[in-house]
Amino acid sequence: MTAPRRRKREDRPHQPGTLALKVPLEDYASLFAVGVFGALPVTTWLAMLLVPLGDGHRGGGSMKTVLGAILMLVTLFMSLVAPWLVPMLVLRARQPRGARIGWDDHGVSEWDGTWRRSTIAWGELQASHVTWETEAKRRTHVEEALQLVGPPPAPAISVWTSRPQGVPSFRRRLCAERDRVVELREALETRGIPMTRAPDWLLACDSDRPPHRTLTIIGRFGYPLATLAPIIAPSSPPLGVAMALMAAALLAARALPSLREVRSIMARARERAALDAGPPTAHGPAGYREAAARDPLDAQGEVATPASGLADDARALADRSKLRAVLIEAVVRVGCVVMVLASTAAALFVLH
Repeated sequence: MTAPRRRKREDRPHQPGTLALKVPLEDYASLFAVGVFGALPVTTWLAMLLVPLGDGHRGGGSMKTVLGAILMLVTLFMSLVAPWLVPMLVLRARQPRGARIGWDDHGVSEWDGTWRRSTIAWGELQASHVTWETEAKRRTHVEEALQLVGPPPAPAISVWTSRPQGVPSFRRRLCAERDRVVELREALETRGIPMTRAPDWLLACDSDRPPHRTLTIIGRFGYPLATLAPIIAPSSPPLGVAMALMAAALLAARALPSLREVRSIMARARERAALDAGPPTAHGPAGYREAAARDPLDAQGEVATPASGLADDARALADRSKLRAVLIEAVVRVGCVVMVLASTAAALFVLH
C-alpha cells in the first residue's frame, strides 16, 4: 500500500485566518531601561523643588508625620517607578482594544480594535518577505517579516516576528507569533503572489507620527543637562542657567513629535465633527476609507461587513483611545521642560 501523495501547495484550499498583533517584549524592555536612567533627572528635579518645603510644616505633631510619609511615598514613586512604568502603560494604551490581521477569499485586512485600518484585495497586492537568523539560548531562530502593499490610499500592512535590524521602533502593534506569520506567508504562496518587492519599513509607521530620529537623538542630550543644571546652579549661576535653558530647548524638541501627533488627531476629529454637522454625504470624511473587502471575523468573532458610517465611528473610537495616550505622553514631555526650569530656579534662589 502506497502512502498518500502530499498535496502541492497550489492544491491546498484557501483557508481564512487571523493573527493577533502585539507590542514586542524588546520595546517594553527598552522603555524600562530608558526609564531607569530617566529616574536620575526626575529625582534631581523633585529634590530641588522639595527643598523650599523642608521647613514648611513646623509643629503639627502626627499630622506632620503623616504628610511627610505621604510626600516621601509620592516622591519615591515619581522617582523610581513612574519614569519606566508610565511609558510602558502609554505604549499599551495607544491600542487598548488590540490589533490583528485577517485574510479570506477577498484579501487581507488589518484591524485596530473594531476599525479596519487597511484592506488590500489579493489581485492588487504586492508583497515583501525578509528572513534573518537570531541567536537565543544557544539556539538559532529564523525570524520573518512580511509587508503587503496595495494601491493608494490603502496603508501598507506590515508584520514581523521581531523587528528587523535597523528599523526604528514604531508606536503600534506590529509583532506576531512565528507560526501565525508563517500561516500568512503560506496564504500568499498558495495564491501565487510573488514576494520579491523591496520592503519600505517606513510604511509601517503610524501616519500621525512618522519617525523623527534626529529630534529623538538631539532631544536625549537634554536629560543629562537637565540633571546637572539644578546641581550646578547654586555654585555657578550663569553656567547652571545656561545649561537649564539648553536642556529645556532640547527637551522641547524631544516633545515636538508627540505634540504634532496630538494636533493631527485633533484636526481629524474637528474635520469629522464639521462633516457630521453639515449635510449628509455619500462619502465619509477625508482620510476615512470605507472597507471594501470582507474580513472573516469581527471583534465578536462574527462575519463583519461594516458600512461607511460604522467604519468612520470605529476610526473615531480608535482615535479617541490613541489621543488619550498621546496626551499623557505630551503632558509628560512638556512637564520635563517645566521641571528643569522650575528646579533650576528653586536651586538658584534657595540654595545660592
